[in-house]
Amino acid sequence: MRKLATKEALMRMDLTSEGLFRALMVNTVPMWIGSSLYIFLLLWELYVVGRLGTEYIAATAIAEASIMFFWTAIAAISNISIAIVGNLSGKKDLDQLKEVVLGLIYFCFGASLFLAFVGSFFAEDILSALGAKDTIIRIATPYLKTVMIGGIVAFPLYAIISILRAVGEIVIPATIVYGSIILNGCLLFPLFMDFSFFVNLGLIWVALAYTISHGAGTFVALFFLFSGRSSIGGGISKSLRWSLPQIRAIKEMASLAGFNTAEMLLANIVSLIIVRFVSEWGTYALAAYEIGQRLFMASMLWGFDIATVSNILVANNLGAGHLGRAEKSAWISCLMNVLIMGGAGLIIWLYPESMVSIFDKKREVIEIGKDYLRITILGWPFVAAWTILRRSFIGAKDVLTPFLISLLTMFGIELPLAFFLAKTPIGIRGIWWAIFVTYLLQGLTSSFLFKTGRWKRT
Repeated sequence: MRKLATKEALMRMDLTSEGLFRALMVNTVPMWIGSSLYIFLLLWELYVVGRLGTEYIAATAIAEASIMFFWTAIAAISNISIAIVGNLSGKKDLDQLKEVVLGLIYFCFGASLFLAFVGSFFAEDILSALGAKDTIIRIATPYLKTVMIGGIVAFPLYAIISILRAVGEIVIPATIVYGSIILNGCLLFPLFMDFSFFVNLGLIWVALAYTISHGAGTFVALFFLFSGRSSIGGGISKSLRWSLPQIRAIKEMASLAGFNTAEMLLANIVSLIIVRFVSEWGTYALAAYEIGQRLFMASMLWGFDIATVSNILVANNLGAGHLGRAEKSAWISCLMNVLIMGGAGLIIWLYPESMVSIFDKKREVIEIGKDYLRITILGWPFVAAWTILRRSFIGAKDVLTPFLISLLTMFGIELPLAFFLAKTPIGIRGIWWAIFVTYLLQGLTSSFLFKTGRWKRT
């Protein structure tokens, strides 16, 4: 009986009563495995694309900046899914939970369809607005269109995985994520092997690999959600069937998702403008920035996983009325992420040239990329704290605070600072220093506001 109980606890757990550190680790470690796979995928994909040429890396950079702009709505729904579903799971309100789950799924597929239409229709105009040269636009446009259209089936995976995790499921979402990433990586092998058909497709095949792998993950996740093979809310999936969602569930989701979407749109608008600033310095600068961003995101991935679990723990424990436990879980998560990103940053800071040269050996790219890493890495411990606390605010259904922090630090400080410093003798390094200052302020401001405890009253 004890072995069965242990096995059951490793597959799913009650996040309102389990030991905090154990709950954090048992839920985070499977995500870390997935993130390790995804880090490999990011670097593997960059390596494969790099074999096509520097222009293809630059095209990927500017296309992915555009994709992130559209992806904000799906990411916001995923974040809010954890807050709402986790809160109801903590309250053990299964009837309302069923309504919310259906509403989230419908809303997510509807948003994906809308984004596919807008993103594919305006792809070339968006890339042009970002300052891409004609050769880059020619390469990037088919890639952007393919990803956006494929997003109809690929994007909903993130929200469905969030629903499963918010109620304590561990094995099912982890398995789906692993499978999607591994399939995505395998589908890139024909391009690596220089098979002429796939080389001729170029970035289109990279986009199709993403669509096929993540779309398959979406349908597998839906199967588990509606077949009764998962244990949502202690068996809710056994009675979960397709039906029209309740207006009440849609309204709550929309009200919370509004500010979160606005915040993420704000962040992505700023990212697009930063890409626009960088593009004025040429293809080498864009390639260096993309490599630096990939290394940054690779270092952030484990922190994103901790932030997701922190979001889940805060939502569940606030729903159960355990305010102190909710706060403690956030600070433990924060400390873990600062240590992880600080360690990763130190390694990259010591060997920046070696890191950049893995992906592009042009001297100009290496020099620009080295400066980017040496300057921005100084802010990584602060952005590590912001990553956790931002999601903890959302887990408490306080979506206004992270929005205001992003508005102040990114629109109020980062953009003006990047614009003016880039026109000084330090040139493009001014953009890198603006990014560092933003990281610093985000970490300090979010820590102070979280400590005040206003989020406990939302």
